[in-house]
Amino acid sequence: MSIENTTSLKLVVTAILRHQSKILILKRSSKTKSMQNKWGCISGYLESYEDPLTRALTEIIEETGIGFEQVILQKILYPIQVEYEGKVTFVIQPFCFSSKVSSITLNWEHVEFRWIDIFDIKLYDLVPKLDELINCCFK
Repeated sequence: MSIENTTSLKLVVTAILRHQSKILILKRSSKTKSMQNKWGCISGYLESYEDPLTRALTEIIEETGIGFEQVILQKILYPIQVEYEGKVTFVIQPFCFSSKVSSITLNWEHVEFRWIDIFDIKLYDLVPKLDELINCCFK
């Protein structure tokens, strides 16, 4: 009798947001389904029928209160895969945006936010591979 290691596959978009020379990071709430209390960027699950860019823009509004007209798409990165606790594989489509504003209104998914210098990213307990994505966006 063998037990197969099964993992589920989740499609996710991530929006990395810059305002002037700072990067936005958000501390995930303990109420989220995964990676509680870690620092991340704006993200959300993607349904197979959804357009990834539209979902990323929707997540920006939901998680920060920043409207479509206040952000500019800077770059679309190649998708990456992140294995999480041997149970889930996240396929992440990252987008890099600049924001015209720095004012944030958090929703329930996050308990704190910071606009930080890219060089300070290593000081935070981040979701997997976020530092790599940020470096790809804004180097």
